[in-house]
This record gives sequence, C-alpha cells and structure tokens, in this order.
Amino acid sequence: TEWLDAATRMVRNTHTSYDTKVTVVEELTSDSKRCKRYYAEFSAMTNSLVTQYPDDFRVAELHALFLMRSGAVSGGLDFVKSFFRAHPTQREALDIITEFEMAFQAYDTVRHYCAMYLAAEPNLPEAHMMMSSLEQHLNEDNKAALKRLDKALSLATDSTQRSEIIGYKADLYHVEGNLRKTYKLYDKALKYN
Repeated sequence: TEWLDAATRMVRNTHTSYDTKVTVVEELTSDSKRCKRYYAEFSAMTNSLVTQYPDDFRVAELHALFLMRSGAVSGGLDFVKSFFRAHPTQREALDIITEFEMAFQAYDTVRHYCAMYLAAEPNLPEAHMMMSSLEQHLNEDNKAALKRLDKALSLATDSTQRSEIIGYKADLYHVEGNLRKTYKLYDKALKYN
C-alpha cells in the first residue's frame, strides 16, 4: 500500500496545492468498494482536508460523500447538516440535505433547513421559491405558495428569473383549475424570454 501512504503524505503536506489534494482524494474515494476497504485511511485523509479547509464546501461534500459511499449515509448527511448550520448561505449543502430528507420523508427537517436558508438569504428570490415549493407540495397550501412567489418576483433581478417565477405561478393556478389565469401567466412568462 505504498500508494496509500504516498497519498496520505500528500494530503497532509502543506506545500501540496488545494486542487491537487482534493482531486486525488476525490478520485480515491469515488468507488464504494474502495471506500469500504480503506475506510480508516480515507477517513483520515478526508478529515485532514476538513481540518485544513473547514469553510470549503467542496471539501465538506467530499467528506460527506466518502462517508455515504462507505455505508454511513446518516453520518454523511449529519456532516452536511453541521456544515450548513455553520454556513447557512451554502445552497449546495441545502440541496443535499433536501434531497436526502425528502427521500426519507423527513419533511419537518426539510422545512427547518429551508427556513434557516431563508433567514440567511431573505433577499434571494430562490429562497422564497424554495419555500413556495414546500408550501405547495408539503402543505398543499397554494395560497401561501403564491404569496411566496409574489415575494420572489418582487426580488427578481433579471427577466429569466421573472419568467421562471411567473411560470411557477401559472403551474399553481393550473393545479387549482384556473385555466384562464394559467394561460395568462404562461403568456406573460414567455414575454420575458
């Protein structure tokens, strides 16, 4: 296992570039069988990277994915949650949390983390769009979802974003069966493109 010793030394070496370290560890930990076989060694490597780059999402994601590929899905998810609590504006971390927790049907957890994101990014249209989606899909509350989309639309800064938000509003009116409003909004959305 000379290659493993060399990789471990490289990761710990302060003169090795960030990109080299991360690229090598990404490659090493990309296979589930290898992650399980060399769990202790790869765990030491990813933990070393986390210690060196505690605020870097790419490193946090790498560590979490390693844990998940090793069979510790809940450990990987807990690590991403911990990272997100320290960095509540990190949308990519929230996406991972949401994807897994929705699959586990842990809707209260999804609401909790999305609310944290909204509190950290109150002027970001995407945060309001995300909460709108939760209102509609989890609570079946189209009125609250539309209200969130109105807020998102008021914060939108470009025509592509406005078009997307108006399209979502049209989708909600379609669910309600209001075809007149649906077509009117779809036409409006297309004018922004």
